[in-house]
Parts: sequence; structure tokens; C-alpha cells
Amino acid sequence: MLYNFVLIVFTAAFIFRTVKTLFFHIFLWQLKEFRPDRIIAHLKTDYGKKLLVNPLNIIKWILFIVIYSISLININLVEVPFSFHIIIYSFYLFWFIWLIETISIPFAVLRLRFKYPVPTVKSFSVLEPTLNKIFIDVINQSHNRQV
Repeated sequence: MLYNFVLIVFTAAFIFRTVKTLFFHIFLWQLKEFRPDRIIAHLKTDYGKKLLVNPLNIIKWILFIVIYSISLININLVEVPFSFHIIIYSFYLFWFIWLIETISIPFAVLRLRFKYPVPTVKSFSVLEPTLNKIFIDVINQSHNRQV
């Protein structure tokens, strides 16, 4: 029972956070008129650099690298002492950060700081296949666990 609740919470956090990020990136793409040179110029500004290199992103990347590198070392080379604990705590911390980012979404919507793309053919052509892929994978994973 608790496992199912936790699974639903983490799945919802993943979906909401991913959709929010996808909406923001499509919004940014529209704002820069779908031109790669303008997006690259934007990423060279201070605000653009903050988008790529903020503390939460750095922490998540470090945790991601720790989880997978220790797993690969354990599988292929030699067992790292306390590797199970390192992997599990890194995994929990990674998802805790995702949950915190997900909790911030309603506050962004209420403060009118939530960026979403203008519905156009171009934005829909990016949004629809991406959301399809996310939801199909999540639904398949949850269905496979129930069977």
C-alpha cells in the first residue's frame, strides 16, 4: 500500500516537473523565434547561464553520475565498499530534489511566473510527440509493475 502511494507520488512528480520544463523550453524556443543562433546567444547571457548551471542542476548531475558510476563499477570491476548505501541515499536525494521542484510548480502558477508556450503548429509538433513518449513510457512501466 505504501509502495503504491510512493510510486504514484514519484510518477506524478516526474510527469509534472517534466511537463513544466518542456513547456518552458518550448516557450523559450518560441521567444527566440525558433532560431538556434538566438538560443545560443541567449544561453551566453547571465540569465541563460543560470538556466544551465544552477545549484540544483549541478547537484542532480553529480547524484546521477554517482548513482550510475558506482553501479557500473560494481557490475564490471570491483565492489565498492558501502556502495549499496551510497546508491540508495543518492537516489533518495535525487528524487527529493525532484519533489521539491514539483512542489514549487503550483506557487509559480499562482504568482503568474509559469511560462507556457503559445499554442501553434510548431509548438504542438514538439510538444505532442514528447508528451506521448513520456506518458507511454510511464503508463507501460506502471502497467508492467501491476501485472
